[in-house]
Amino acid sequence: MSLYPKTKALEGRITIFTRVISIMFMLFGIGAAIAQLAKISPFLESYPGWTWNLSNISALILGILLFLLGKSPAIKRLVHFSLFSGRETMKRFLLVFPIFATIILLLIKFRLGDSRSYRMILDEGGFIEYGTVIAYFLAGGFSIPIGRYFFRLRQNVFGWGYYLYSAFFLFVGLEEVSWGQRLFGWELPPFFETYNVQEEFTIHNLVWFQDYWGEGIIGISFLCLLGIVFWYRSHRQQQQGGYHYLTYLIPSWFLAIFFSLALVIYVILEYTDGLGFVISRDQEFAELLLSLGFLFFVIVNYFRQVFDFGVLKPRAEDRELRL
Repeated sequence: MSLYPKTKALEGRITIFTRVISIMFMLFGIGAAIAQLAKISPFLESYPGWTWNLSNISALILGILLFLLGKSPAIKRLVHFSLFSGRETMKRFLLVFPIFATIILLLIKFRLGDSRSYRMILDEGGFIEYGTVIAYFLAGGFSIPIGRYFFRLRQNVFGWGYYLYSAFFLFVGLEEVSWGQRLFGWELPPFFETYNVQEEFTIHNLVWFQDYWGEGIIGISFLCLLGIVFWYRSHRQQQQGGYHYLTYLIPSWFLAIFFSLALVIYVILEYTDGLGFVISRDQEFAELLLSLGFLFFVIVNYFRQVFDFGVLKPRAEDRELRL
């Protein structure tokens, strides 16, 4: 029995979200599987001497699993569970998920060491980076209907805020794939050949910005954590008005670990020698955690908005049960 009755607006968002995520899983799974199988094709000369290894086998298995998950009804059931009977369970899951993901990566690193197989897992154009790209694209896409709905409510500040969020997320996602250069292989303009340290069509790798990218990640992660602390204090002090609107500006407390781990990894990379363990490629994992933190922040508010401003109005005594 759900806490709130289902509404047309809520069911509409559940349907849209489920379809988008299902299609994304299937496309990503197909792409990953094809990419691994193509490597053993005798017609491709770009992978001479390619052999099965842990990285490629894991990528193939994960691609197949993602495709099967996208085709199953499990995603919609999970969404319903998260919104109604399993809200607290999902909060706890999101709180510990980045910890478990980090433990898994550490176990892989202990097993493989600083080897070619380990670097392939975190290499540019690999699963980790494209997972980051997809997370930012989804966050940007789902920010748009949130902003549009705020405009309908005449909450223009929040409407423009979410449009800016969307622009930021899409910009970062496009930067990660070099604005299509890496996918389509188009010729790089002379300006970027001269001033881009990686000879890519990206702004953050230009010589004027490259040295500050790590500090930028640290600053963004720290601001998110600072906002979470402020959100928590406002909630504890029962400042209902401030608490109500803060939830749309900053991530919820159960997303704090995503930003905390990204912050820690980048601090180690920027201000130490890696402590003899962390390598530069590990920044890809930190960026994935950061992107997932932003994605879940947007998804939570995508559904929360219906409960707060839609047809159904939660009772005051139930406010603490909101997402």
